[in-house]
Amino acid sequence: MAGTFRFKVWMLVPFLSVGACATAVSPPVELPADLPTVNADFKLNNELATQGEVVFQRKGCAGCHVRMGGGRQGGPDLLGVVERREIGWLHNFLKDTNAMLQSDPIAIALLEEFRGMRMPNMSLNDQEIEALVHYLAAESQRVRVRKGA
Repeated sequence: MAGTFRFKVWMLVPFLSVGACATAVSPPVELPADLPTVNADFKLNNELATQGEVVFQRKGCAGCHVRMGGGRQGGPDLLGVVERREIGWLHNFLKDTNAMLQSDPIAIALLEEFRGMRMPNMSLNDQEIEALVHYLAAESQRVRVRKGA
């Protein structure tokens, strides 16, 4: 029928995620002192990580980044991303994804790997980006602990 709205399950992700976030807050973690990282001066702030978890859920990031360490998904696996990518790179990518996808070799390679699937502009401010970085670091550590790594 003309004009019929076709419902897609992925449209619910931002709404379902908000409820999940409101009911459970992840426990604080510490990063191991010997964790190999490109960000040697990074110090995890669990309060920021909690704020970042809220941003991750509210913005619907789990729609493409389904779970850390979970194998192939819509977007790159974010497990250990704070150890692999410099904080400045993460900030630039999250702040202006389109510019990075046009000029940055790493971003371009990820775009090719994920067959042209582009991360949308999430309209994140600097505080949200900082909180997300801390959340990604904390959640990566939680996953490593659960897996016994």
